[in-house]
Amino acid sequence: NKDAAKVIWKGNWRMPTAKEAEELESNCTWQYKTQNGIKGYLVTSKINGASIFLPAVGTYIGGSLYGYNEDADYLTTSLEDGNPVRISFSPTYVGIWKTDHGYMGSSIRPVCP
Repeated sequence: NKDAAKVIWKGNWRMPTAKEAEELESNCTWQYKTQNGIKGYLVTSKINGASIFLPAVGTYIGGSLYGYNEDADYLTTSLEDGNPVRISFSPTYVGIWKTDHGYMGSSIRPVCP
């Protein structure tokens, strides 16, 4: 099973798909802010006003953590050309793209329908 959320959290928890990440990107407002001392994005739905906070937890590259409290990469369960699709952000950028670097360690943000 390639869905870490299903394996670790069990039940109905799962990792989001690329389509769901794209919906977050296009149907939400993204506000970079500090919440409880941690930087990240408050992502608020333009449709129903619901929100989630995605902390800037950084990314592991070659065994070292980079960008903590500044940026982050969150994996989806979707693949493009055999590579995982992720949502990536920094203080000035939010985007969806494929991870073509096997040495990168990205975070997950489980969802429960």
